[in-house]
This record gives sequence, structure tokens and C-alpha cells, in this order.
Amino acid sequence: HDELVFEVEDKRAEAVAKEVAEKMESVAELKVPLRVNTGRGKDWLSAHS
Repeated sequence: HDELVFEVEDKRAEAVAKEVAEKMESVAELKVPLRVNTGRGKDWLSAHS
């Protein structure tokens, strides 16, 4: 379990989340796929609900 936290303007949050997920899922060629889940919120709880 790894977690990254970014502070991003609301209007850019969706685009940044998509870009980060794409980069993380394609960082290396492996025999198993890397899966990335993203969440957004004003605090930790709302981002993980």
C-alpha cells in the first residue's frame, strides 16, 4: 500500500488524477498489471470514501 497526496486546484484535480494514474500504471513493464485507485477530497476521509 502506497499513498501519494497532491494539493491541486479543484478545476485541475480530475485531469491531474488521471495523468498521475496513467504514469503510475505504466512505470514498468511487469507480468502483472499495476492498478491505481484515485480519490479526491478536502481531507483524508472524504478522499477515501
